[in-house]
Amino acid sequence: MVCVDAIAPTRISVESGFDFYDWSTGESGGNLNAIDIYQPGDYTVTVTNNLGCVSSIRITALPSDIAIIDEIITQD
Repeated sequence: MVCVDAIAPTRISVESGFDFYDWSTGESGGNLNAIDIYQPGDYTVTVTNNLGCVSSIRITALPSDIAIIDEIITQD
């Protein structure tokens, strides 16, 4: 599980070393073990190894509010 904020993209990734990565975002490729996401939601990646074995994993990205400082206290 990861959190996505409204300002900067969040990078999600899986283990490198597979022959092919196919993300639910439509991105795919042999070296694409990480993508940047901009929206909360469920993201799935399907990986294929050199023997043709296939495995999938779902990553859930939750929304995250920007941190707000309510109070600053200084002490001498």
